[in-house]
Amino acid sequence: MATLTMKVSQADLDAVRALLDGLRTDGGIKAHVLAVNKTLTGVRTDATDEVYQRLNLTKTRIRRDMTVSRATYANPAGRLVARGKPVGLISFSGTRQIKKGVSVLVRRGGKRTVLKHAFIATAKNAKNVFWREWTGPRQPVRPTFRYARLPKIYRHPIHRLTGPRIEDILADLEVLGNVQEKGWARYRKNIDHEVQRVLDRYR
Repeated sequence: MATLTMKVSQADLDAVRALLDGLRTDGGIKAHVLAVNKTLTGVRTDATDEVYQRLNLTKTRIRRDMTVSRATYANPAGRLVARGKPVGLISFSGTRQIKKGVSVLVRRGGKRTVLKHAFIATAKNAKNVFWREWTGPRQPVRPTFRYARLPKIYRHPIHRLTGPRIEDILADLEVLGNVQEKGWARYRKNIDHEVQRVLDRYR
């Protein structure tokens, strides 16, 4: 699990309260909470973009494994959490069945790989890329033969083939550093905006 936390320190709160000194308002903590939550929305976008630059996945699929835990007055710390299972190869753009197996491109900008003897099938109402365990000599495929009707004794175990997890990419130091740098820049902009809104109400 990869986690990025936007936490409000006591020094941050004291600095905002100093700016709002003399005003009868709880605007300091409110400004921080609003700024953190607004920032986290942008951080999720930044994290998605960073992963998208590296993995041949759609942004929709990447976001699926990310959740935002919003800040509150009681706990003014927000979090972006990336958590999930290894992504099935079927989810990578352009994955397709060919005569020799399955063609897949996992890393954006990398080379397409052919997984010999792999196949695409639907199991448990989900389409995936599989590889069947086999240790003996391979026989030519008979296109008209109904392999699915063979008794289970003749069937060898199949394994779902996957790529990396979204959280593994986000946990990379370079990726995490880029997201954090952009995140704090967003936060500084957002907290300035929220503090100014409080001040404007008391003019």
